[in-house]
Amino acid sequence: MIRQASVLWHLRDFLPELVLIGGWVPHLYRMYGPFTEWRSDLAFTEEFDLLVETRGATATRPQSLAATLSEAGFSPVDEGAAVWQSAAPASQRIEFMTPHRGVARSVAIVVRLEEHPGMGALALEGLDLLRDFTVEIDVPAGMQADQLATVRVRVPTVGAYILSKAVTFPRRPAEAVGAGQPRRAKDILYMRDILSAGPEVVEKLEQDVHTIAATHHRAAVRTARSNVYLLLRRAMSGNLMESAEMLAERDRISQTSARADLEGHMTDLHEILEKASGE
Repeated sequence: MIRQASVLWHLRDFLPELVLIGGWVPHLYRMYGPFTEWRSDLAFTEEFDLLVETRGATATRPQSLAATLSEAGFSPVDEGAAVWQSAAPASQRIEFMTPHRGVARSVAIVVRLEEHPGMGALALEGLDLLRDFTVEIDVPAGMQADQLATVRVRVPTVGAYILSKAVTFPRRPAEAVGAGQPRRAKDILYMRDILSAGPEVVEKLEQDVHTIAATHHRAAVRTARSNVYLLLRRAMSGNLMESAEMLAERDRISQTSARADLEGHMTDLHEILEKASGE
């Protein structure tokens, strides 16, 4: 874990304005978060998804974000410079994302980051929720000057993370991207892993969701509830089957057991969301 997190050390000067939002979030909660127990296994990922704002003042730094990434051994994958990858054999990938603003046709396109020359980010809907509800976690990031260095990383609250996945998974590609796993199914598995982490985690999830429901993000709670309901019904049951196949392979259980596990946890999530939405 520390080896993979070393990339965060290189980005330490920029971390106050970045939010780690992808598959690393449950790992950081399990290993370094405030919980005394985390029972579930987790899906592993090598990719860092970082949320960055496209407006607002930034602090003065010795060099730019693009130069910092290059110095750390990363280079942009395409002209938009929203995805950066390090060289093999220890290949790592960083994808920058930003809240979508403007007309619908500009959703899921790469936009230039004015505050960060030479950088781009994928503009996506629903990221405001992940930006507005965050906590900080201190993460070990390797040895520096013969001492273990730590960095303070902003991550979404457990509730914001779950809500974001529940809102957006139907819009994710149904098929696998490259040699990876189907993104919809993977997002469902991320939700399941948090819901199965234990009562302390689920209690925090419920508290977070109720807090969010009392804000202007209340509509996200309703959308998430509807999507989870459809997931448990025929409308999206194929996605649940794909997640069950992934869970069965990862945890070495039968697909029947995996399907029952997922249905149980998604039913629990639907009840939490229904209660929070007040309907």
